[in-house]
Amino acid sequence: MKLITEYTESDVEFITEAIGDGGKKHVIEGVFAEAETKNRNGRVYPKAVMEKAVGKYVREEQSCR
Repeated sequence: MKLITEYTESDVEFITEAIGDGGKKHVIEGVFAEAETKNRNGRVYPKAVMEKAVGKYVREEQSCR
């Protein structure tokens, strides 16, 4: 699993739940990433680039389960 952190002043909620094997499940609610708009580090990512990166992240997460 990859850990991504960033300080933000916007409303982001998270939930940590214990699961049966003693591990934890983390759920994040809020804006995780945006395409076609300037982000906090001044970059603008095209939608196609962002879709590819998010798709890769989702596939890697699913393969870890």
